[in-house]
Amino acid sequence: MDRVGDTFRWKGENVSTTEVEEVVAAQKQVKESTVYGVKIPGTDGRAGMVSIISHTDLKRFDFKTFSAGFKQGLPSYAVPVFLRFQEEFEVTATMKRLKARLQEGGFNPDEVKDPLYVMLPGKTEYTELTLKAYASIEAGKYRF
Repeated sequence: MDRVGDTFRWKGENVSTTEVEEVVAAQKQVKESTVYGVKIPGTDGRAGMVSIISHTDLKRFDFKTFSAGFKQGLPSYAVPVFLRFQEEFEVTATMKRLKARLQEGGFNPDEVKDPLYVMLPGKTEYTELTLKAYASIEAGKYRF
């Protein structure tokens, strides 16, 4: 069973959220981030998702450099599939981020009002997660 916040399983491997967060934190564009796993229908385990508070405007966010940082700093199974850009994180009284609520929202653009991005199989850069792409993912048209 996944322990929210510690690790999750993806592609038969354990993914450390701390390891992924360290790679994200090394990126100059990122002010804060949190990593968790989300379910994709028809797959085993949870795909990585990073919620980000950025230093830059989303229009100026350099997705190419950001994606390259993951490819250099992480094994392929640990590279997050989804990105979510937020203005702030919901936290507990002791300032812990509420990852369980982020997981519940998943990557459904109808439910998550924050900008969402996806790295589709075979691609090297994140692109906006449109309703059409979401429907294709839900229908199993992509092999993650």
